[in-house]
Amino acid sequence: MSSPSTNWRAEPLPPTILFN
Repeated sequence: MSSPSTNWRAEPLPPTILFN
């Protein structure tokens, strides 16, 4: 988990899930 950008990009789920 280096960057949230790459995280949500790798995951099919929207960024809201990880950012929330």
